[in-house]
Amino acid sequence: MPTTPDIVIRGGLVLDGLGHLPAKADVAIVSDRIETIGTLPALDAPVILDAEGAFVCPGFIDVHSHSDAYILVEPSAASKICQGVTTEIVGNCGASAAPKFDPAKLPADWETFVQHVRWKSMDEYLSLVRQAAPAVNIFPLTGHNILRGGVTGYVDRPSTEDEIRLMGRRLAQSLEQGSHGISTGLIYPPGCFATHEELAALVSTAARAGGIYTTHLRSESYGLLDAIGEAISLARISGARLQISHLKTSGQANWDLADRALDLI
Repeated sequence: MPTTPDIVIRGGLVLDGLGHLPAKADVAIVSDRIETIGTLPALDAPVILDAEGAFVCPGFIDVHSHSDAYILVEPSAASKICQGVTTEIVGNCGASAAPKFDPAKLPADWETFVQHVRWKSMDEYLSLVRQAAPAVNIFPLTGHNILRGGVTGYVDRPSTEDEIRLMGRRLAQSLEQGSHGISTGLIYPPGCFATHEELAALVSTAARAGGIYTTHLRSESYGLLDAIGEAISLARISGARLQISHLKTSGQANWDLADRALDLI
């Protein structure tokens, strides 16, 4: 390799994340990129790590994190780094840090930790994240609950067409500024008040930008199959990729729904 590496990890069993069997190899890193994987016996570097007897693998992705506010308070992310997590997908279950327009509220525990900082847009929030320089990569979603809360508040009623359009504009702006999709928490207010029309419009906005749709389902108990059907319907209507969070059957009386839920998916 033409470039002298900054780090060489020698002799570990490499799990490449592509499904291949573990293979003993050296890994050469230049700056923050893997440059070469192979047998590199003569290669020198300022840092050489002996990985004999250990596994070497890509960092793990925590696909369902609620570290949106905490990463500003504790950017070392020690609890994640020590588990090998190097990327966190935040903004799940309809709860994201942005866009935060009044009267939207952050979850109470988040608000406690970030009273000293203020933001509204996704761009402003991600600017604060960059300033904090967290040890992990942050992959944000836009939460439907904070989006709706900033337009309709937390009242139990359908949103109007104008309100849906405003939510759509704010979502589109968030996607332009670094969000990677929309999440819903349809078991929580105000998301539980949303109609299928509202959700279809917003998920379609995310899909047009290449975003994913992740959902904490409207029911995890006796209404589980209907809730999964709703999620699948929104994915079909919008063309968005779908990820269902917390897939389970809550309550012993509903345990028999598990196989039917998997068949439906």
